[in-house]
Amino acid sequence: MLNAEQEYKAAQLDLVNAQRGQYVAATQLLAVTGKLTPQTFGANVETYDPAKNFNKVKNKGWTPIVPIVQTVDNAAGKFIGGKK
Repeated sequence: MLNAEQEYKAAQLDLVNAQRGQYVAATQLLAVTGKLTPQTFGANVETYDPAKNFNKVKNKGWTPIVPIVQTVDNAAGKFIGGKK
């Protein structure tokens, strides 16, 4: 009886591992084909847009020295580029 129970538990574990393997393979296939999105799973969330995020944070680190640095960079660029 104990051997039968052990074999039964082993079979259940094999089934769970096979189901996990199937889930992982399906997820990898979606990822490779570019279809792994929140909408694939039915989530109603906004997808990340790198350009939108960049526009939102591009001036967050501005300090009073930035205009001075930009002026020096522009002047150096003109000098190095041969446009004195």
